[in-house]
Amino acid sequence: MGSSVRCLLLTIVAVGAYGQANNTASAEPAISWKQVPSDILHAQKRVWLFPAKVLTGHHVAPAVLALGSTAGLVALDPTVARYFRDNSSSYHSFNNVFSASTTTITEVAVPAVFYIVGLTTKNNYTKNTGMLAAEALLNAEIPNLVLRNTTRRLRPSEALAQDSLSNTWFKTTGNPLTAKGSFPSGHTAAAFAVASVIADRYHQHRWVPFVAYGLATAIGFSRTSSNSHYLSDVAFGGMIGYSVGHWAGDRR
Repeated sequence: MGSSVRCLLLTIVAVGAYGQANNTASAEPAISWKQVPSDILHAQKRVWLFPAKVLTGHHVAPAVLALGSTAGLVALDPTVARYFRDNSSSYHSFNNVFSASTTTITEVAVPAVFYIVGLTTKNNYTKNTGMLAAEALLNAEIPNLVLRNTTRRLRPSEALAQDSLSNTWFKTTGNPLTAKGSFPSGHTAAAFAVASVIADRYHQHRWVPFVAYGLATAIGFSRTSSNSHYLSDVAFGGMIGYSVGHWAGDRR
């Protein structure tokens, strides 16, 4: 794991756990592992029924904004992808720090560390934060798997090699479980899902949301700068993760 990512992770955990240790450990009941399946089903119900709510007049403005901005970014994707291909050497060090394996480890490690710290210190608030962050990560990954297998978009690295940036949708094949499609970015969705839970639950430390969302944004940017995803993939993945992360905390 990159040293900068590790330092950010440990700082968030240490200060967040300390700030809540004295006044919330006994006030919030512990989340049971038995609750997790029903929590995930409840969250997935909110995810998949969201379009129906929009059609009935709820959340119309954010839905239009999300779809409109994504469509605009799709139009910019070929230009952005070519830029990062032509300037890949400029982002070599950054992409090494935020590699796919490093970001995956970080996204899994953050909920695990919160849970372990809370369990060790008998702090329900910190332990529950780890549980909710893990649930948010899973809840973001499910719609991402479905969308990637449905849209089957060529990744920028593949499209650039084939010179087919203007025709990238419904082109990938293979095992659906591998989710080779580019849209949306799973790493970005997971990063923002975890970041949203932490930012919401530790918002009294004003710097925590900045660090959490800053790290998630850096992860999202790395997916574009490494030509693993288009800018629109990253933006839409971030929107999914941000929404699911908020739902994870709000439903209790």
